[in-house]
Amino acid sequence: MRRTLTKGNAADPNFRLEIYEAAERALLRLEAANEMSEEARDRHRRELISAVETLETEFAGLDDEAVGASGDASEPRDTRDGPDGFVKTEGGEPVLNGSGEPSHEGAPLSGVSPAAPDRNDAPARAGDEVADTGAAERSGRLGRKLTAAVIVLLLLFLLGVAVWIVLPFFSSASSNDTAEADPNAAGISVADAIKENATSVDQTAAATKWVDVYTPAAMREFADSDSAIELVPGAGGKDALKLEGRTGENTADGSNVTGEIDLPISGDIARQFAGQKVQGEVIVGSPDGTAREFTLRCLFGADTVCGRQRFKTALPEENFLFHLEFPPEAVTGGQIALDPAIGPGAKDLLFFGLKLRQGS
Repeated sequence: MRRTLTKGNAADPNFRLEIYEAAERALLRLEAANEMSEEARDRHRRELISAVETLETEFAGLDDEAVGASGDASEPRDTRDGPDGFVKTEGGEPVLNGSGEPSHEGAPLSGVSPAAPDRNDAPARAGDEVADTGAAERSGRLGRKLTAAVIVLLLLFLLGVAVWIVLPFFSSASSNDTAEADPNAAGISVADAIKENATSVDQTAAATKWVDVYTPAAMREFADSDSAIELVPGAGGKDALKLEGRTGENTADGSNVTGEIDLPISGDIARQFAGQKVQGEVIVGSPDGTAREFTLRCLFGADTVCGRQRFKTALPEENFLFHLEFPPEAVTGGQIALDPAIGPGAKDLLFFGLKLRQGS
């Protein structure tokens, strides 16, 4: 995160927040891809929270240094000696001592701190100190105002982060529970907010996890039970089914459905999604890299719940998404009907699998 902050305006709190959120999203993707344990995920949360707090502490220290530097820059600076041995201030006017004679002590010399004058020269410098009182007070007021402005900006930033994270919970299904906890939301820290957000993301990801409909053993059984299905090794050692299209008669509307190859959906899968809207993903490919066309239907009884969808692929492996709605009575299972013989090209198709997950 520190390297990424150097590539932009790290002094901007909004820019730093974007970097922290991007780091959190990357961590969540890594955990989901590697299926890490809950203990490892909690450890990652704590490490991310510690890193965010460390960076924010560093930037708070840099802001204080910037305020101190601006206060020093506002002090009057010395100039060269004027004519006749006068010592000039930045305004260009010579300074006289108490007796009316020109004073060479009218302003602090370059490199000497005005806060530590020589005590032996205190009587001669008394008039100069009085003359500089107004400028010192103005500089002090400016420094205090800058410090107060930085503190207000940091408080507003932290409050904005808390509100931004809490607001989405009001539109969720658990809005009543969130409303009861809302009085404490204004005091939530950045670290706690990130941890809560990560927990909700994990729960959502678990609810929408893909389910593989066919195991490798089931695919081998399909190849043994139908002469139009052949088990072949796919890319990366992953087995696939080679579906050989069967030419059948066209129906009245011109669609060829008699050449379809049916792959069953088990009763366990059907009961898991019964009565729900579901998103499906079919993984297929071309055996030789030339274009293949195929259709897909989702049959429960004599009816299709996803229409008759048509796809085209020329890749060795490609994923296609489709939507369907399982009937409430679909407890005994159904079929996925694929027809690879509808296009003008070759009539075979590689089938790698089918996945389902709850839709919206």
